[in-house]
Amino acid sequence: MERRDAMKGRETVCLRCGSLIGGKYRILQEIGHGGMSRVYLAVNETVNRKWAVKELRKDTEADGRLAKQGLLREIEILKKLRHPGLPEIMDVVEEQGRFYLVMDYLEGHPLSERLEREGRQPVEQVIRWGIELCDILCYLHAQSPAVVYRDMKPANIMEKVDGRLALIDFGTAREFKGQNGMDTVNFGTVGYAAPEQFGGSGETDVRSDIYSLGATLYHLSTGQHPGAGMGRLQNHSNIGLTRGKVESGFAQIIRKCTRKDPCRRYQSCAEVAQALEKLVGTKRHWKIIVGKWRFCLLVCVCAGIVGIGTAFFAKNSVSDNWIIRSSNEGKRLISVKNIFRGKKVKSEDFEEELAQSELYERGLAQAETYEDYHALIMQYPERVEGYLGLVHSMISDSLLTREEGEQLNQLWLETSETERASKGKEDDTVLRRLQEENPEGYAQVCDAVGSAFLRFYEINVDRDRYLSAKRWFEEVKSVFSAAESYCRIADCLELISQYQGARTVQVEKRYKAERDLWEEVKILRTEALELENVDDRLQVWMEIDHLIKMNTGLFLEAASGEELRQFLSGMSDKMRQEGQPEIQQTVLQIRQSIEETIEKIESAGGNG
Repeated sequence: MERRDAMKGRETVCLRCGSLIGGKYRILQEIGHGGMSRVYLAVNETVNRKWAVKELRKDTEADGRLAKQGLLREIEILKKLRHPGLPEIMDVVEEQGRFYLVMDYLEGHPLSERLEREGRQPVEQVIRWGIELCDILCYLHAQSPAVVYRDMKPANIMEKVDGRLALIDFGTAREFKGQNGMDTVNFGTVGYAAPEQFGGSGETDVRSDIYSLGATLYHLSTGQHPGAGMGRLQNHSNIGLTRGKVESGFAQIIRKCTRKDPCRRYQSCAEVAQALEKLVGTKRHWKIIVGKWRFCLLVCVCAGIVGIGTAFFAKNSVSDNWIIRSSNEGKRLISVKNIFRGKKVKSEDFEEELAQSELYERGLAQAETYEDYHALIMQYPERVEGYLGLVHSMISDSLLTREEGEQLNQLWLETSETERASKGKEDDTVLRRLQEENPEGYAQVCDAVGSAFLRFYEINVDRDRYLSAKRWFEEVKSVFSAAESYCRIADCLELISQYQGARTVQVEKRYKAERDLWEEVKILRTEALELENVDDRLQVWMEIDHLIKMNTGLFLEAASGEELRQFLSGMSDKMRQEGQPEIQQTVLQIRQSIEETIEKIESAGGNG
């Protein structure tokens, strides 16, 4: 099972190929090693799926204790994270005094290998990587408490086969304590680690990751280790890049990221991402699409959301494209702001009402940005198309950002232009106007916004997704049965989270909440069969699969593995009965995802 190699005068115990860990993970080969651990490629022969197995390497008793602490820290951090750019922990095995961490096998190569093979990378490519890394770090820093990675460097950034990036090796990561705490152990890699990680100058926080990010971008763009050239960078050198506008701006960003004083750095990775985006002139370039199978379903969702609006004004927009002809200016499109520069005219006869409707349709046909749709909603709060168009524009890239979520929630507080002019009641918001004058449209908007939060919100913690969606679903739970189920699931997830974070162990209450969650999911699957619209059924089935996949361990506490497998297999069989040709590709993708979830249940020990 083991082999011993002499390394620097010490003996290191390594696993042999063919060794069996935990009774089900067969070691295939070693794929990497660090100061206190080794990583192996393994296969679960029962389900024929590959995993990465990280082994604690014990060189001395002191090193062993330190490495064990790091591994346990890594386990605690990883098991609650869900992000495409982070490996998902699957299992923890302890055998013969050693720990083995089983996690997703990320097929690809670290950026350090690309540097060794090709040297410095094009600045535009490094900027794109930087934006993507900011997204991952933003997710880590948004946790409660924030997770500080503390070891960003090319060797710890995996470029997957699809070109996306992922962070690996969380042995030095920690949760931010605050309250003027001090790090008890110095961690990090010299050259990449922030000054506060050495010398006991204070507790590391999210700004420490910003320093490491800047140092990493420096190395990738120059091919030089940051320990060798960082001094020249802070002395306003252009770090050896060509003196173009982009390169000069990029050097300034790296310089600000790597200031010695944390207060002089960027204060969040969102700020770094915005600065990088300005260099390449992209809009929301750093959003990561959360899954190809979601995108296919998105086509159906978007069509349903905007259908009512497009059907209403398509004829006019096609006939003349709302082009205003002028002898002096030629053809030009009227902007939405110009259209609504004046106040809304109260309709007193049919002609004026028709003119108002035509004005609204014209604005709707040209609306593209949040400001455009917001202007429509403020002027015509009783019309549903502006709200639905706004939602569609936000999720057209398969992601609803935190900023966009805040903008949608702000609608609860917005008062229309008419109400402002007449000094109406403060609580007479645009949504209340919509509810009073167009109850059916109000239900449609609340369902659309709730679904956007549930399916596309960039926060990958299920509890937070559901709680964000719940506010909207509560308004329509008497209309849509699925909305009521989602609200109850949100309550269960919130209770489970509270019991998990409680100082005193509340096993019985937590177990009851987990059982309640399982019961609600079963009810939701039953209710899905009663939905008339096939797109609605697919959405519910997809969400059920996602919820169980992301919380496999939790559901295995409430149900047996066999019960979960039968539940998912039955749902897959129901989907197979959907015969519409236009949805077959989507059905196939969701059913394949369900098979992956079943494999995950089996790998997690859910064989009984």
